[in-house]
Amino acid sequence: MAYAFTPGEKNITRALRRIARQRVDASLGLFERGAMDEARRIHELRKNIKKLRGLIRLVRPVFADYAAENRALGEAGRAIGHLRDADVRAAGLADLADRARLPKAERDALLAAAARDSDRPTAAEAEAALVAHLDALRLLRHRIDGWKVDAKGFAALEPGLERVLKRGARAMVAARRDPEGEPFHDWRKRVKDHWYHARLLTPIWPGMMTARATAAGDLGEMLGDARDLDLLAEALAPMADAGTPGAGKLVKRARRERADLTLRADRLGRLLYAEPAPALTARWGAWWRISGA
Repeated sequence: MAYAFTPGEKNITRALRRIARQRVDASLGLFERGAMDEARRIHELRKNIKKLRGLIRLVRPVFADYAAENRALGEAGRAIGHLRDADVRAAGLADLADRARLPKAERDALLAAAARDSDRPTAAEAEAALVAHLDALRLLRHRIDGWKVDAKGFAALEPGLERVLKRGARAMVAARRDPEGEPFHDWRKRVKDHWYHARLLTPIWPGMMTARATAAGDLGEMLGDARDLDLLAEALAPMADAGTPGAGKLVKRARRERADLTLRADRLGRLLYAEPAPALTARWGAWWRISGA
């Protein structure tokens, strides 16, 4: 079912519960599909946690349980967050090596070295992490019935929407000042929040909102890819310093691609955040009321 609010919806408490239940039930259903690929299962579980956190951030100013639920969702996500880290890093390294046209022998040697250095969880550890995640989901499913927001209609969504937009704009400015540091990573998180909010509100004007959500999604991917390249360059740097064949070439390639992504993200970010948050929020509020009339 749709991850979205219904235009003109007055009872936001009911809508919040409905959307949250859909995501939790989707995750619970993944545990019932025994033949499902484990990597795909973990990926979908993590996506649902992120969608839930994006959802409650939209109502944060009027949702008294926000802090507790955001903390619980963060813990549930971290319980399984590490399960595919080694595989993701290996895939990123392999892709980078392919783009750099690294000889097969050098590529395979670097992948083997990375695998030796990785902290891959054992089967028992992975099973325990999934059980902990499942338990957290079941508890959350019961708590959702008690969720309540202290406003109706778009008034329940407007403060959270504007807050996230303002934080995103500030994070972009900080990232432009320090493109190599933590502000760049923080900007990615704020962009992801706005992406979820645009998706949640897409029904107010699908043509316009889909374009907005696509732009925010593209920007989030650019920033995420840039961070992945940073991590790859950081991991490969000691090998390059030690003279490992191919490592130095990949470090240079990663940094060059990262610089290109930074420029592209900066341009798209300035377009996405060109309109002041209060003005954009007011416009979306008007679309909400018109589409629900």
